[in-house]
Amino acid sequence: MAPWAVFIGAFVFGLATGWLIWGGARAAAFARRGPEDGLPGGPDGKVPEAAIAAIEREIRAARALIDEADAQSADTVGELDALDASIKRANGRLKLLVRAVKKAGEA
Repeated sequence: MAPWAVFIGAFVFGLATGWLIWGGARAAAFARRGPEDGLPGGPDGKVPEAAIAAIEREIRAARALIDEADAQSADTVGELDALDASIKRANGRLKLLVRAVKKAGEA
């Protein structure tokens, strides 16, 4: 038997195994489905108004959460800026104190 025949056999076996594992049969069945099988839109292809209204409500709720998160992050940024300024002032005072201690130690 030629070595390339083993490689071809292994390749075909790998394809078949992958097809079985990752749902090739399910993907093929999904591709055959039509609107009458429960795809969005129903048999006539139109999306019901109730579904559109529900999606709009979800989008509005998501936007409200995003706006709330933006407001909270803006508050947090302000607090962090104030904390940073306070730490810088304290660092400056500490440096002055260290200089004064060094001068007192030298004298």
